[in-house]
Amino acid sequence: SVNSTLDPLAQHPLDPCLPDPMEETKKLRQLEWDTGLLLLIPLRLGLDQFNERYSELLARTFSFPQSVGVLGGRPRGARWFYGAHSDGSNVLGLDPHTVQTAPQRRTIRAGKLSKTSVSVSEDYVHSIFTTCPETYPISKMDPSLALAFYCSDRKDFLHLEELFRDLKQTDPEQLELFTFSDSKPDYSSGALNSMMQGGGAGIADFDDDDGIDGFDEESDAVSDESDYVLL
Repeated sequence: SVNSTLDPLAQHPLDPCLPDPMEETKKLRQLEWDTGLLLLIPLRLGLDQFNERYSELLARTFSFPQSVGVLGGRPRGARWFYGAHSDGSNVLGLDPHTVQTAPQRRTIRAGKLSKTSVSVSEDYVHSIFTTCPETYPISKMDPSLALAFYCSDRKDFLHLEELFRDLKQTDPEQLELFTFSDSKPDYSSGALNSMMQGGGAGIADFDDDDGIDGFDEESDAVSDESDYVLL
């Protein structure tokens, strides 16, 4: 294996002395949490503009009980989106740059004890609710955004995972916003295996006269006959 070649002391993945990864994963999924989790998932749904194939799928996430909105906006204009039309045509957002005076705090002392309270007036309560929510075409959103979810415990997180899996099962041809995995991917294994099989060739040879070996100048495609790995 690649591991044994690089490190003679490394254990083989099939070594019976190693713990069963499935059992380890099962134990981790059964652990109870002692605190909640605010989960922020940064995504880029498109290159220069929002890919509208994600519109309805993104809109559905607002209906999840764990959802606390989407951080995003438009070019040069950040917004916090808290809802969307069910058909994915528009999103509802608020401007996070709106500021106002904070409520006053006061400290009450009784002997050696003290207690801090916040004086909240009726006018202040009304001021934290907007009278002009923004309705924004989802197609005009910046493709860089972050989904936000709050899971109060492990059961809540597993429920969130189930909701996303149900979306995929409902329409197998539907694009996925992201995927769940029980283990961290080993991004280096594929490249290392290719390099070992190719005799260690991992860098393309450059020729000032002929350009880059393996590329067709007319199609800009990588040739199937290339004997190197493009990293």
